Amino acid sequence: MRKNFWNRILPLGMVLILCLSMVIFDVRAGFNEADLEIIWLDPEIQEIGRFTENGLAGFKKKGKVGYLNTRGEIIVPAQFDVGHPFTEHNLAAVGKSTSSGTLLGFINQTGEVVVPLKYEWVNDFLDEITAVLEPNSNQLLSFLGNKGEAYFINQKGEKLMAIDANSYSGFGSGYSWRINRDGETQIINKNFQVVRTLSKKYQGGEVSSMFLKDGFAVIKASTGKGVIDTQGREVIPCRYEEIYYANSRLFFSGFITAKKDGKIMLVDKNGQEYSTYDHYSRYKEGLCAVTKGNKSGFIDLNGDEAIACQYEKVWDFGEGLAGFQAGGQKDSAKIGFINKSGQTVIDPAFENVGVFYQGIVPVKKDGRWGLLKHPLKSFRPVNLAVESVVRQTLGKLTGELTEQDWLKITHLDFSGMDLSDVRGIEKAKNLKEINLSFASLADVTGLEELPDLKTLILKNSKLSKLQLAEIRLQLPKVVFQITQVEITEAAVKNWDTEQNTEALIASAQSIIEKAGKKEVIATGNTYVIDKNLTDESARKAEAVKEQLYAKAGQDNKELGKSLDTTIKLSLKKTEPQMTIKVAENVKELKQVDKLIVELEEAISLELSAEQLAQEMSGSGLEIAVEEVKSSSHQIRQVSDGEFTYLNTVTADGFGGSGESIKSYRIKMKKKNAEAKVGLSLKSPDSPYTAIFRKTATGEEVIGGKYDAKTRKLSVKIGEDGEYYVKQNEKNFADIEQLPKTQKEMIKVLASKGVLKGDEKGQFNPKAGISRSELLTILVRLSYVYDDTAVSNFLDVKAGSWYYPFVSSGQKIGVINGYPDNTFKPANPVGAAEMAKMNMMMLVYKKGYHFPKDEYLYLNKIAKGSNIPVWAMGYIAMAEREGMLLKTGSGLYDGTKMMSREEAAEMLYRLWEKM
Repeated sequence: MRKNFWNRILPLGMVLILCLSMVIFDVRAGFNEADLEIIWLDPEIQEIGRFTENGLAGFKKKGKVGYLNTRGEIIVPAQFDVGHPFTEHNLAAVGKSTSSGTLLGFINQTGEVVVPLKYEWVNDFLDEITAVLEPNSNQLLSFLGNKGEAYFINQKGEKLMAIDANSYSGFGSGYSWRINRDGETQIINKNFQVVRTLSKKYQGGEVSSMFLKDGFAVIKASTGKGVIDTQGREVIPCRYEEIYYANSRLFFSGFITAKKDGKIMLVDKNGQEYSTYDHYSRYKEGLCAVTKGNKSGFIDLNGDEAIACQYEKVWDFGEGLAGFQAGGQKDSAKIGFINKSGQTVIDPAFENVGVFYQGIVPVKKDGRWGLLKHPLKSFRPVNLAVESVVRQTLGKLTGELTEQDWLKITHLDFSGMDLSDVRGIEKAKNLKEINLSFASLADVTGLEELPDLKTLILKNSKLSKLQLAEIRLQLPKVVFQITQVEITEAAVKNWDTEQNTEALIASAQSIIEKAGKKEVIATGNTYVIDKNLTDESARKAEAVKEQLYAKAGQDNKELGKSLDTTIKLSLKKTEPQMTIKVAENVKELKQVDKLIVELEEAISLELSAEQLAQEMSGSGLEIAVEEVKSSSHQIRQVSDGEFTYLNTVTADGFGGSGESIKSYRIKMKKKNAEAKVGLSLKSPDSPYTAIFRKTATGEEVIGGKYDAKTRKLSVKIGEDGEYYVKQNEKNFADIEQLPKTQKEMIKVLASKGVLKGDEKGQFNPKAGISRSELLTILVRLSYVYDDTAVSNFLDVKAGSWYYPFVSSGQKIGVINGYPDNTFKPANPVGAAEMAKMNMMMLVYKKGYHFPKDEYLYLNKIAKGSNIPVWAMGYIAMAEREGMLLKTGSGLYDGTKMMSREEAAEMLYRLWEKM
């Protein structure tokens, strides 16, 4: 173990600190000191280390080491002679000097000594077990050159097993290595069993080179140092003078940093060396700091120079910004911060800096240290994840959240969301209950400002003991409901969390649905669904959902959206006509998100939690379903105001597939006339099939999205009528020259009734798309059309073709218009505006979450892209969901006005997720 954590910095400013991912965006050139928020610290503080995941950083004062938090508050006073950063087990190795040398032990986050300071040497706790060495014994450890008794201890300091070896390491990633008395290198597990024996060529490693968090360890042979994995394979040959690590990891973006023949270089897992530059740091947020001659810059993952070597010195990127010195001498030039495009974001004003982490970076000015808050994060004082849940609760997607809006909130549920903080929560002054279960919070600032908060629910919370202790002191009147959800279901234990996001969510929902499924037999033609029937299924589904959240947290997997507690009742239909009655007491099942009633293989109905809450009064909700045995429907010419067409439905309604139409007459008794019920009908797997409703004058297309698992098309319906599936391929004469993929997207959306052409049957792909056109499509796509809605916009007149669509959007808060009470229906729509609208629809309609770490996704957008600061969170989410239109080189321009063909592609991607 290194004797002092201040030595964990490589030469030439290569600060080896694991940071969050970065962002590419255009900002004004240089915030100056007047624009910045800095928490100035005690003038006697001499140095500050890095902030770790628990929000603490070491500091030096009068030669002693202590620990402070991101608010600059001293948590552990400066009292130790040696101090290491806290590990993920929330223990830090510390030491005090005595007449016989420095004695080491461990403290927790409150400064309490949990492992006595009595050891000559210790490994950090990267696992539940670590290795220590006591002084004044007769055992010789060749790699230390000291005498002492070595053994393994647990986090309570209890001795587990003595070490009888020439050389050894502590535990990490579940393993430790040792070189026994016979010279064999062995890998052992946490039961101290030998699982692999390696070559005798190894001579041990550095004292601190245990297996690290990424499963690799530095090992030494006569030819130099190399890297092995937990299988004992030599991943990097033993030929280097030094191999550097940071934050308990060796590899960053597939590379290690190593020293050979006095030169520091990058080496990949194939052993390929990269030494074009004189000096390399590590890849952080997709960039690696390099030095050529006496100037420094950055290269990207392709090895190309992303930011020219023009600076006296650079620091690593953290949260989108990196420190730099330009001009003058390294010892005297002031330090500022640049973004990935090389633009100056913070003007040079500091004598020393660290790396941004958790929205904070240590800076030194005029000999005094302070904590600088991330200036770009301060543009959005309310966490977008917090804002999205508030908007869902209020039913207000866009527009300003007023003080009165915030005061309406009494309960908020963030369960299963990957929150990093709760910025803005203090605005909800009347909040009484908040559910932060399964959240990965790093900052709970704001909760102490809620005067009426009564209950805080924390299941499987990742809040540290220190954070919990602090917040308990701040909230003495709050009842804390802290529980641990154990993973007991085999399906959850075997859930593969390494799938891509879409597959991960789909598989999780499948597990929940199976848990909440129940087969029932109807007697006669009426079936009553009540609490007694659904209670057990609801409890099973909810329990499995919570275990899935626990599993995702355990595997550090960000789900990206909320999981639904789903009950599926499979009824054995006995009569041609069935009436489903939902009893009023079903509303007591607060945890249910979806109730699916499958009447037979060909048809099922779905009721949302919102639907159940709205309808459950009096005699409850009734839905009568009757199979119609008609062989054809003759349909005459129909006009919807935008496009005129002729259609005929025959017994072979699927375009020659030979499958006959099965029509269903549906009648609903609803309290809320505008409420929509989910309808799913059996359909062939064709991109152009759609669900239709027979009307008095013809038919109307309802749309439908195909589910390969159920082999059904699903829509939302709000009116009584006869519903059926048929082929509905649409085309436009002026899209023939478009790329095949884009053309197909337009055809599919047209077949579903989402996109329509003009009176001449033209789509006009190169024309711009107006606000009224886009809103009309979004209302169709998300089934929120409401012909009773009204609009008070001065420039939206009753009778205009877009009036009911604008009114529908205004009713649910998708739009709020301009300060002068206009909507400006003809104004064109920009790319960033469309990204925001699409993302808010996913948040509102499908429970999607904003990314916990937006920089991780913004970093994937090419350098030189134009991302408005106000849209960063929305564009990060759109990038994660694959819903940005970029050039072939990966460039994105958020200010670009969208064409109809570009908008169609974006809308198709949205439709796939709805």
